[in-house]
Amino acid sequence: MCEKDMSTPVEQLIGTIAGVKVHTYDTIYDMLVTTERLVVVLVQHPQDTPASFGMAELLLGRWLANRRERAERAKLAENRRQAYQGMKLDEVLAGDRRNFQLPYSDIRSIRVSKGLLGAEILLELNPSKGVSHQPRLFLPKEQVSEANRLLGQAIPLKLAQA
Repeated sequence: MCEKDMSTPVEQLIGTIAGVKVHTYDTIYDMLVTTERLVVVLVQHPQDTPASFGMAELLLGRWLANRRERAERAKLAENRRQAYQGMKLDEVLAGDRRNFQLPYSDIRSIRVSKGLLGAEILLELNPSKGVSHQPRLFLPKEQVSEANRLLGQAIPLKLAQA
């Protein structure tokens, strides 16, 4: 997704896990796995395409508008991915206030698991101010083996077996 970040010459992009959800099902991120950190980049948000109601929706129902909005959001997501292609990782982070990073030094352990309702990446972060934090990132089930492979390359000592 991104070129090698020249601000830290040793950091390299290992790979990307696309379609990660952090808080809600309709906000989608891509997780860039590098040699130094995880960079989580917003690619699709519900506010990208405001709801529109026209005569067609009144006659045919909301499903037509939902279909059109899904197509518009998918196109915007692909445009964002293309825009991030040539950028340095720090530029990608600065591109949207909702993008964030997790340096490996802040991660105590990481686990990728698959259940009945989906798959998730559970991060156990080092306690800050005595408070432990365990964010969950949800991903498509078909991404589990790729997530294990990429995270195993990046931080094998912190990857817990599910």
